[in-house]
Amino acid sequence: ARDSSHALSKPSTEDRTLSGIQGNQITVLFSAPLVWKKTGTDLLVPIEMLDLETERELLWQCFKEASVNIDLFFDNATTDRLRTVMTKGCGCLHYSGHGSPDYLIFEDGKGGLHWLGSEKLKKFITEGAKNNEPPFRFVFVSACYSFLTGEAFVDAGVPHVVCCQQEAQLADSAALAFTRAFYLALAIGRTVKDSFELGRQAVEFAPSVPNSDLEMKKFVLLPKDGDHDVRIFDAKSIPVWPRKNAANSVPSLRNIYSRAQSMILAPEDLLQSHSSSDQPLPTPPQGFLGRETDMYHVLNAVLDRRFVNVVGKTGIGRSSLASSLCQYINDRKTTMIEIETIFYIRARKSSEKERNDGSFITPLYNQLVASGKISSSIDCTTLDEKGTHIFKSLNKLKALIVLERAEVLSGDEIQELPLFLRDLFEKTQKVRVLMTSKSKLGVSLLGNVGEHVYNLGQLNFKNTVRLFAHFCQHVHTGEERRKVLEDLVPDDQQLVCHSDESGIITSRSREILEILGTGVPARIMEQAHQIKKEDYDKLMEIARRQCLAY
Repeated sequence: ARDSSHALSKPSTEDRTLSGIQGNQITVLFSAPLVWKKTGTDLLVPIEMLDLETERELLWQCFKEASVNIDLFFDNATTDRLRTVMTKGCGCLHYSGHGSPDYLIFEDGKGGLHWLGSEKLKKFITEGAKNNEPPFRFVFVSACYSFLTGEAFVDAGVPHVVCCQQEAQLADSAALAFTRAFYLALAIGRTVKDSFELGRQAVEFAPSVPNSDLEMKKFVLLPKDGDHDVRIFDAKSIPVWPRKNAANSVPSLRNIYSRAQSMILAPEDLLQSHSSSDQPLPTPPQGFLGRETDMYHVLNAVLDRRFVNVVGKTGIGRSSLASSLCQYINDRKTTMIEIETIFYIRARKSSEKERNDGSFITPLYNQLVASGKISSSIDCTTLDEKGTHIFKSLNKLKALIVLERAEVLSGDEIQELPLFLRDLFEKTQKVRVLMTSKSKLGVSLLGNVGEHVYNLGQLNFKNTVRLFAHFCQHVHTGEERRKVLEDLVPDDQQLVCHSDESGIITSRSREILEILGTGVPARIMEQAHQIKKEDYDKLMEIARRQCLAY
């Protein structure tokens, strides 16, 4: 009956699909800055990383299941990339990131946070619009406290905006449940209104969402008095999504997203543009956390200098930092234009014969051959010949070479490394090197390039406990992890480290840090896996008793 009344009172939804701008496409902007700087100070405050990869994969699977002719674009959220999206034209915009009551949070292009207030956002969008037309048919602001931001988009002319209540913090599980149901319905041709209600229903009945009846009410469709009985997409069904040759082998969203070079590309174009020049990067370790400030400092050193050496003792997480940083850079090739390609070399202990082959020169040479930078028909038998071709192929390339665990080099390799780096910097223009080692190289200049040393230290108390709780076999849920953190770490002790000698760290904090591995990630994980239930219970009881006394 309701459908009949709609048919009598207004044109059918097939006739009321919004036109103009660009057709059946959606651009997804992800914002994941590493730190923000307190106003008037140089103090950097770390920002805990969001699980954006899960949301990317969910969106990909959603449109794959819908199997309709809609282009899905991915990019990272900077104001420059938003302007590019508006200039090129895009039907729909999906933003995902941390929430703020008064700001939309962008990245600044170098790992920092860029605040954009609601009024500035409105001005930015309005002035960038073409012929005073709304720049988007639809916007989804997937962030907590995003109501004012949503209103800014509405004030700029966007007819349909989904956001979150102003005073509400949105559970990740609720956001994922809503996103999947909403976009699946929208993609197959349901109206914005119907899709929104289906999304809220999905949250209400999701077994993974605590307090689902409250979480579903946090989603808001603006303008509240708007006519949302309108379809956004009128896409035709296709046998396989994405189009072209992507059916048999769908790469991870991380790789799809990272291959956007100087423009925004649809997934099928990304798949077509993929070539062997994209070198595989090591996957960041599970549970990598607490290194946002370190990543920010190393990232900016890599962008500003040509040779950076991350130094630290065994188990401190040098390799984890390097692999995570490379993925962070690779996901931002549209903004971090200083680096086009990354070659990742992991040194290992080698035999006498392998040392003669060069434990870092030969792997780099092989990667350059695989990427097409060096012809596979060239027959090089000596390290000098390989070096010559390496320098020639990298001459004008914007490349980052990562040399991981340089301390395992031995014999002649130790002497070769500074000479190789000197020649590399002298014979190339834009190549950068990120090295990890137990100690600095100690050479003042390598082809007029100095060594920038970054000392990687212990995790602070808060992140030590977070890492322990993440891997501990006796902690099972997110709520239990939050309880462990609350019981073990007082607010004024969160940032202390085991090595602190300032007197700020208490004897209680130092004792717990010693039990959990003194802030060294490898030791923390080992303790988390090995601690017995009775020892874990004893630790928590001691912590609670001492906390009361504290």
